[in-house]
Amino acid sequence: MLSYSFYILLMFSFITSIVIVLDVSLFRFIAQDIPHIYGDFDNRLHVWGMIMWMFFGIPLGAIAANIIFSSSSSIDKKMKIFRSSDFDIGWNYTDRSLYPIVFIVSVLLVILFVITMPNEIPFFHVSAGGGVVEAQIIRRNFSFGFDNKLLKSLFNSGTFAFLNLIAFIMALQTHRLKWWMLFIAQFSVMVFLSILSGTIGHILFYLISLAFCRSMVGGKFIKPHELILGCLLLPGLFILFKGATGSLVDVLINSVFSRVLSHLLGTYYSLQIFPGLHDFLWFSSSGRWINEVLTGTSYESYGIILMHFYDPAGVAAGHAGHLTSIFLAEAWANFGIFGIIVAPLWVGLSVQLVNRFFIGRTKSVTSVALYAYLATTFGYASDFVGFYYPFGTILFILGTFIILFLPKLLMTRIVMNKTKVKLDSLMLIKIGGGIDYYLYHS
Repeated sequence: MLSYSFYILLMFSFITSIVIVLDVSLFRFIAQDIPHIYGDFDNRLHVWGMIMWMFFGIPLGAIAANIIFSSSSSIDKKMKIFRSSDFDIGWNYTDRSLYPIVFIVSVLLVILFVITMPNEIPFFHVSAGGGVVEAQIIRRNFSFGFDNKLLKSLFNSGTFAFLNLIAFIMALQTHRLKWWMLFIAQFSVMVFLSILSGTIGHILFYLISLAFCRSMVGGKFIKPHELILGCLLLPGLFILFKGATGSLVDVLINSVFSRVLSHLLGTYYSLQIFPGLHDFLWFSSSGRWINEVLTGTSYESYGIILMHFYDPAGVAAGHAGHLTSIFLAEAWANFGIFGIIVAPLWVGLSVQLVNRFFIGRTKSVTSVALYAYLATTFGYASDFVGFYYPFGTILFILGTFIILFLPKLLMTRIVMNKTKVKLDSLMLIKIGGGIDYYLYHS
């Protein structure tokens, strides 16, 4: 899990920060329209220093977690044992009892998604030749699922993805057709929903979670033919959604820029906005309802505030919403230099504690699925608040608990009642037989 965080941050920040601070020709060519966003050399140098500290701080935080919660065996040894050990399904489920739960809940979620699907869909808009700005507005407002925020946090597309990981692991372990068919159906729905919403990046992280899951049960992370297929399909999807913006070369350059170089843009911009143009947020942007109850005030998230400065016209028009970046951007926006120092340590500590929690327990299908899901949804590349105020993650875990525990409890009660009825019937038969015997011999 910790290694995966390094791969994500390496892709989004390490090489990018070096390219930007050195002001190489590639950076100048791609960022020629918005060079002011990255600031002057001092600003770019400061961000580079923050990135370098991050790659030292996260391991130090992980080491601190190992020291605080020391044990007789090392974390590496535990991880090897966890990967190679046999495991059961978990929650006292069997193949026969788990399948209907995963199947029924998946079907109910799909029905919910279809019923609550908005009339305006980004994919249909792009396919009909609609404009890019209008597509961005539609995509920003595109949402499906429960209207209630609590229910939406408990049961959403993430819940469906978790059930898909369970089906995938069961298919790998049992090699049964019913699990493979369920997984393929869920996989198709996941990809279809991502295409409809125009969020192609979700497909990439979803595929990574599947590969991560397979590696946890003894398989290869990715196979050569899968890598080749992905390299062919993903650019095609980018071109499908971005094709209206220009030529093929422009599309590919803009896609690389938006997915790699621009992901650090919020960090560079955050240093220029906070505290010069906006006060540090401190804790007021996290847990808004708590701040409103305790202090009566709260701020919007750092990304929304940054977007108001970055693209005020886009915010007014409705197609610019949130300028995200790696978690250091939010750490600076909230706590300044103190946040930059502490955030990598805290992230390393948090991730390693979660890691130790899983590998220190019995390996099961449900635990591996949850482990893989959390590993690929931690906010390395988006926010810091999720590491010290993981309210959304807690609600997600609560939702999975409800899905897995309540049906199991209900089935257990039904079985117990049936068993009790059978025992009562046998007892009555025995009592009746005893009475007949007594009457016969008397």
